[in-house]
Amino acid sequence: MRKLVLACSFAFVLGACNKEEINGPTSATDPEANQSVSVDNNVKKKHYCFNEERYLERLNNDQEFAERIAAIEAHTEAYNASLKTEKADLPIYTVNVAVNVIHRSEVPISRESIRRQIAFLNQAFSGQDTDRAAVPQMFRRFIAGDTRIRFDLKRIRFRRNQKRFTNAEDLFFDVEGGIDPLNPDTTINIYISNAENFTEVVFGVAALPGTEPEVDHIFIDVATVGPTPSPGLFSEGKVLVHEMGHYLNLFHLPGLQTENCRFDDRVGDTPNSSELYGGAPELGSQSTTCGSQDMFMNYMGVSYNFIVEMFTIGQRNRMRATLAPRGPRRNFVQTSNE
Repeated sequence: MRKLVLACSFAFVLGACNKEEINGPTSATDPEANQSVSVDNNVKKKHYCFNEERYLERLNNDQEFAERIAAIEAHTEAYNASLKTEKADLPIYTVNVAVNVIHRSEVPISRESIRRQIAFLNQAFSGQDTDRAAVPQMFRRFIAGDTRIRFDLKRIRFRRNQKRFTNAEDLFFDVEGGIDPLNPDTTINIYISNAENFTEVVFGVAALPGTEPEVDHIFIDVATVGPTPSPGLFSEGKVLVHEMGHYLNLFHLPGLQTENCRFDDRVGDTPNSSELYGGAPELGSQSTTCGSQDMFMNYMGVSYNFIVEMFTIGQRNRMRATLAPRGPRRNFVQTSNE
């Protein structure tokens, strides 16, 4: 069974609004393909987000899955408890990543653009993307800064296929017209393609820890790869930051259900929230739920790229727990001094 639990798409939009505009056309030249093409970001794409419901359904109905998640959460709690007693600097976790691009005609993105995206991923996870002045005063003390997680790009692969893919999962399989993952036991595989014909996922999707190995990967739409020379609303490179957060066990801030203050994201320093915010929200009553101001500028929100700015310390620790010894993503870490 392939269509299993995947973390929620970045392209979630609340309420009746089911479309968002991505602006800022980009061009790319791949040195191996020897051709230039235009990535038209001036298109309207449908946004869907279904995965919290599927995740809850599996927790309630799949005992084996629920036991895996319980073990991961127990490990995370133990890791967080250890941080309260250990004084040593956090070790840097460098993880292996590979990028797989599936395209129908011209190569839609250059190798240099992909390298630039991974460089930005490292920039965001090292805290260099965060503009403290843009973060409201009430939240600045929670800024994680450097998560001490790094990403080492091992390989970029391309495959041309005329198939119109309708879901991300098929991209993960050579027999379906995609690309089998590179060294999946030791390497995080990131897939890039055009999601124009997807029935449920658009901008990005990522597997949470505990997902079956066959679909334990990340997908982002080619239009979101960045930063670009003229970045659009979702093409500053932050969609991959968001999806990597999911892959390392972060939820959206409202947790597994919006419009419900009983759920949260299992992180202590993000305010309890019952809403996800698309667009460009502002401070005040329109972005206040569960009795407090919501942290809509968090990377795990779904606002425009120029709005999201930060991980919190608690989110940093939760991600690092997945990469720590005995963590569910430890196999991706290069040799560590721990």
